[in-house]
Amino acid sequence: MYYNRSSSVFGNILKGLLGLILVAALVGLVFIGIQLFKSGKAEGIAKDASIAIDNQNPTRGISYWWEYIKNPARMKTYSSEIDDSEEYEDVGVEIVNFESSQTTYFQGNDVRGIAVVEAASLSRNMSNIVFNCSLEDYYGKALVQPADYSYFGNGVKTRKSVGCIFNGSDVNIGSATLNTKTMSFKASFDFVNEAYYNIYVMRKETYENIVYEKQEDPFDYYDVQDDLITVGNVVNSKSTPGPINLGIGTGTSQPFTEGTDPNFLQVSLTPNWNNGNIKYVKDLTLKVTPEIVLENNPNSCDFELYGEELDEQTGEKLYNLYKLTPYAFSEKVNIGCTKEDLNGTGLTSRSCMKDLKSNVQLQCFFSIPVFPEESVQTEGERVNFVLLSPIIARAEYVYELEKKTTVEIRRRESSSSVDACNAYTLEECSTKEGCQVVSEKCVKSS
Repeated sequence: MYYNRSSSVFGNILKGLLGLILVAALVGLVFIGIQLFKSGKAEGIAKDASIAIDNQNPTRGISYWWEYIKNPARMKTYSSEIDDSEEYEDVGVEIVNFESSQTTYFQGNDVRGIAVVEAASLSRNMSNIVFNCSLEDYYGKALVQPADYSYFGNGVKTRKSVGCIFNGSDVNIGSATLNTKTMSFKASFDFVNEAYYNIYVMRKETYENIVYEKQEDPFDYYDVQDDLITVGNVVNSKSTPGPINLGIGTGTSQPFTEGTDPNFLQVSLTPNWNNGNIKYVKDLTLKVTPEIVLENNPNSCDFELYGEELDEQTGEKLYNLYKLTPYAFSEKVNIGCTKEDLNGTGLTSRSCMKDLKSNVQLQCFFSIPVFPEESVQTEGERVNFVLLSPIIARAEYVYELEKKTTVEIRRRESSSSVDACNAYTLEECSTKEGCQVVSEKCVKSS
């Protein structure tokens, strides 16, 4: 066996150098950590990292894969492809930016933040966004200017600046010299999404002949061109863009065959946009062609029949109309996530919003009892394969976007009224109790 001593010596030296570098790096990190802790900046760095994660889109990037590692079952949600046509290109609401008006404040000074919101809608009506601001350890009422914003839905993007003001005297300051506080900005607005899911049906004996005897793919056999047909002949749904992904469909291969065997139907609401959650679902309906029968059992179906849609000219039934059952409406899509609602459950409001409100799963079973009668004969020829009218889902809801940042507030050595008054501008001085303007200075009232 050949042995190279010089290579071995070099390798040992290299390992030793790497070891020394690693030890030096660890010592350096410990030293930096101690200094940051003494200066009060360690808390700010930790909060900045946490906020950076909060401000990420949970359906993309590192946070997407982290969610997959923590709960792989969560990622099996049935979702729609998004219609990216030109008419929907600019539709939506976005918090473009949110930041403090200055990097550091002194104790007693008012804290201010500025947000920029961008919005576009196709509703052809006035749309409204409601704004809200909050600051960690703040016990007063924030001043939000403006409190809301209305814009016309013509598909054109508009921008609006929003100010958040917090009274400095109502911010609770800790004993540390430097206090880092989290400041949040929220924008709530109404939105509507629609999705459709194509249904292909074959006669059972025809399906068995093509698949089992001829060993051919039914869609290839009938030369079906549909971009929504994926691997395993599973058909995807397609949805209009928006803050949520409205998914509808089933993991079962198509085409379906007529008969009483039940098929599983899933409708899901999951985030498409970053930094937000569904606040409240106003309405969620399904339009289902009469050939498809949904199971009439609230224990296994989250939808119930409430009406029908008829052709205005012929009076022919086009769709059966379904809405959420009372249980699904209150306990699934609109489950409460306040501390009072979650008392005794072991869940936090944050985990409730993230795991329940942002991952709504609804289900029902359906069947196609008989092959569609109107398709039995076409010019004397028997038809064995049809495309039914798609199942259409429509969701109306309130969505809330949130963006966070941090502010640093420095404690003053002296907390006397004189020092506190000196911290205010002349404009602020007249609004502060115990302070007055004398000789172009803000001083304690006599």
